[in-house]
Amino acid sequence: ALSYGWKCDGFLAFSSVTIPSLGMVGLLHRGPESYDNMVQKTRSIWAYVAEHYLDRYDYFHIGGDDMHLIVENFRSLLLEYESNHHDRGDAAAAADVAAGKEEEQQRGRIFGQVIPNGK
Repeated sequence: ALSYGWKCDGFLAFSSVTIPSLGMVGLLHRGPESYDNMVQKTRSIWAYVAEHYLDRYDYFHIGGDDMHLIVENFRSLLLEYESNHHDRGDAAAAADVAAGKEEEQQRGRIFGQVIPNGK
């Protein structure tokens, strides 16, 4: 939060305890409290965001304490993507985008690259 969160239009941090003055939300999730259980933690975070903030922001980003985001670059990337779709008359496609590193597992792809319209 101190490194880049203050540059965002909104910022939340999730933990096992709630500390409102720091914007921290205590969130329950399935399974043990461990780094190896990040999938369940992430599912709980997205469910919370969808329930409480979905209509308040255009884009959401999730990251841990082991990453840094250059907010200005991220905002520029999103605006460029949105602008390119609006220029082609495809405003609906700019509304639903998921971006991330593609990961392969035994059962196949679990998260993909840019996905227009969430498909």
